[in-house]
Amino acid sequence: MIPKKYIALALVLLPILLIASPLGDDFTARIRNTQSNAEAAIVINEMLPQMSQLEDFRTVQNYWMELDSEACREYFRQRHLQAPGDPQMHYLWTRTLEDPVLYISESRDLVTEAPEFYWAYRSLSGAYLNHFFDAEADSSLTHYVSMVIDSDMALLEIGLQKFPTDDYILVTLMNYKYYRDDLAQAGLYAMRLSDPSAIQANYQAINELIITSGNMQVFDTLFPKLVSSMVRSRQVEPQDSLAMLQYYRLDTLRKIENWQILDQYLADNPQIMTDARMEGILIEIYISRAMYDRAFELVNSSFERGDISLRDLEDSSRWGALSTQERFQELVQRARLEHETALPQIRAAAIANRKNTPAPLWNLPDMEGNLVSLESLRGQIIILDFWATWCSPCRMSMPIIDSWMKSRMPAGVQVFSVNVWERNPEAAKAYIRENNFAMTYLAGDRELSGSYGFDGIPYICVIDQEGNLAWDHTGYSEELEDILGFWVQELLSDGGER
Repeated sequence: MIPKKYIALALVLLPILLIASPLGDDFTARIRNTQSNAEAAIVINEMLPQMSQLEDFRTVQNYWMELDSEACREYFRQRHLQAPGDPQMHYLWTRTLEDPVLYISESRDLVTEAPEFYWAYRSLSGAYLNHFFDAEADSSLTHYVSMVIDSDMALLEIGLQKFPTDDYILVTLMNYKYYRDDLAQAGLYAMRLSDPSAIQANYQAINELIITSGNMQVFDTLFPKLVSSMVRSRQVEPQDSLAMLQYYRLDTLRKIENWQILDQYLADNPQIMTDARMEGILIEIYISRAMYDRAFELVNSSFERGDISLRDLEDSSRWGALSTQERFQELVQRARLEHETALPQIRAAAIANRKNTPAPLWNLPDMEGNLVSLESLRGQIIILDFWATWCSPCRMSMPIIDSWMKSRMPAGVQVFSVNVWERNPEAAKAYIRENNFAMTYLAGDRELSGSYGFDGIPYICVIDQEGNLAWDHTGYSEELEDILGFWVQELLSDGGER
């Protein structure tokens, strides 16, 4: 039960810092000020002829692939065809490829053709990280990779000799050794990582390696670097840094069930036992060790303090055998009564300050590319949830919306999860599918988010039967399920008419 303030560690990636140029900075500033896809396309077309540095082209690609991947891919394909011996243009074209087999193949060719070119190795490592190690590869890709992975990793070993501190090569080789069940060597590669952004971006894989191997030396080498970086970037307050380090160390020891080291760590750091920020992980530890009396004491105090909600208590999957105990069930009943008492206040706040302004119209593609328009939905109540995969509060809110839809949503309501400001659109679609969410996925754009006027996500709004924006809410809320219900009830009732 990780504190919400710490969840961002696993969900939000630090930006990868690149060597900027004045031209690249100018492009970034201009593109961020655009209000529509058309304006962004104009900026790209104006800036491209002025660019010559690799990092400038990479910056353009990052935006252009999101805006119009086909146009971007064709532009760099033509540039590569015009200069077939130019490794930079070969690399830039390869970077736009979506077919993982072609991406891996072209990256391998680039390494062979330009063995001193750093970005050739970066391309090959990226091909494996993005399409094989960090994704569910299909059977055709798995079959192809099985035939070439050993020779490709041998090329990356050569690249590591040339660029011995490169974290992208190290992460790829770490994943490869883990894939080959060579956990000791995988750990050695992991401990050579130095860039906190690479550590954070690959934390899930690193954590899996630690848990599988039981190698706490990897944790103790990498995690302090990560926390220090988060303090420098102001993602974590300095006064919280030690608690964060201790929390995740305890969580890792719990997962590998190394109770001897864990008990010694608690003995060496007795202040952990009285730190409210540690209650969540201590509860999990006590449940894992069947120490239910101590676990309940902490659950009860956390509920009294407001750190555990009714929704948390009702999620029996979080509490294991503790949830079957009589006093735990009594606590759940007390929480339900308190929640019922608070409902009138929650309702009043939810339906206050109705907007009643025409909702901006849109025509957006769903998961299969079929267009859905707001105008065609007139007469129904529409709920929009604007989100992105990198947004931790978004990912916390979506299961609540899904639960409300599956248990409480009445007829005449449709809910759309509108993906905006996304770094990886395909990953967003996969996230919806993997979680079997009831919401309908729609692909949003810059113009849409600008027209709705929000500057933070999740942004959730409800549109009434006449097409007017009624209410909205920004950020995560434990009361979201109730808020959605009250919005819809009001619009369906006589009191909801304007």
